[in-house]
Amino acid sequence: MADCIINTTNSVNTLIGLVNQITAQMGSSLIPMMTTTINSKRQVQPLAEPTPGTHPSLKYFGIGIKGFYNVNTDILSQSYVPSEEDMDLYQPIPFRMVPLENDLTPEERAKYRMRTVETVANIEYATYWLKMIDFPDTNVDITRVDLTTNEEDEYTFDPANLSPVPDRNNGVDQIANASSRVIVSTDGACAVTGAEVEEAIRILYGNDKRYARISEWGFYTGEDRICNALDANGVSFDYTEAIYVQLATKRCGTGSDMSDPASIAREKIVYESANTYLL
Repeated sequence: MADCIINTTNSVNTLIGLVNQITAQMGSSLIPMMTTTINSKRQVQPLAEPTPGTHPSLKYFGIGIKGFYNVNTDILSQSYVPSEEDMDLYQPIPFRMVPLENDLTPEERAKYRMRTVETVANIEYATYWLKMIDFPDTNVDITRVDLTTNEEDEYTFDPANLSPVPDRNNGVDQIANASSRVIVSTDGACAVTGAEVEEAIRILYGNDKRYARISEWGFYTGEDRICNALDANGVSFDYTEAIYVQLATKRCGTGSDMSDPASIAREKIVYESANTYLL
């Protein structure tokens, strides 16, 4: 089984993400689909194609507030079920919205991507829609899971398997008789603060705290590139932007209340190569 982003409840790997994944694994040439990118939607470097000979990699995440709906007039709510055909969140919100004349410093800007200039109530705001995923510097984790007890231990490779001995299954499904499972995985941390959410809610939704419930998470592939933009005085500056950004995985839930600026929401995206069973 190919590596994929592990599915959780109301989480889906998109068709675009699977196309990029398989293309990269095959080592075949990427045929750009420019109209499927977030860059096209936001008009941020919409014509910038990936560097020839490379493939987009998972780098960024975004958040939204329309991952669920109310099922009655009481307290019950239900998550939407995302579709493999979705190419963005249902109602994304930016991480940062600051007056253009008080744009982020280069140091602050380093962890954000997809910069646009949005005008609200005749005020121009530098707006950042994506944030970098924090992947660990360490190697991937290789874990053996006992299928009876669910206990985990570290799996180590045996050099003897360079000369493997074939095994006969005698017509019996070996998966059913497996005693353990090996998982090769790594995870990336995606953290959102209430202070980040508060900016968008205050500017876009009149500071109505009821909107400050993060219920959508999007995980995007793309490529970093040095690009050019204009500041409030029309002076150009260079910054790192994400190009050829596409939604790889989408997750919906009933939401985390982020109305307190001191609150923090953390989501992990886990890559897992599974279905490897040991008898």
